[in-house]
Amino acid sequence: MFVLSFICFVIAVYLVWKRTRLGLAFIMVMLQFAFAWYGYGRSHLPYILYDFINIHDSITNDTMAVALIAAFVLGLCVLIPSLYLLMRLFLFDANYIRGRNSERKG
Repeated sequence: MFVLSFICFVIAVYLVWKRTRLGLAFIMVMLQFAFAWYGYGRSHLPYILYDFINIHDSITNDTMAVALIAAFVLGLCVLIPSLYLLMRLFLFDANYIRGRNSERKG
């Protein structure tokens, strides 16, 4: 996972340095953080908090696990489209980024 994180980092730095495809560079940075976060958590298994809490002692019942996973998935279903719309509105609008009003005629 850390190798994938580093590859995404290198791609993002290259794209920002060349000043091309900045949207893809932003996605690469998000993937870099996701891979690093997953790799860090995976490397500490079975401990959640080292030497105090581990996965085997902290198992929840099935009903609560299903409720937590459902709430997480529904939260992502709301979050991801809203982030896409915000990025489309602000980041991918070249006139907005340059400080120009796109509705001005003259």
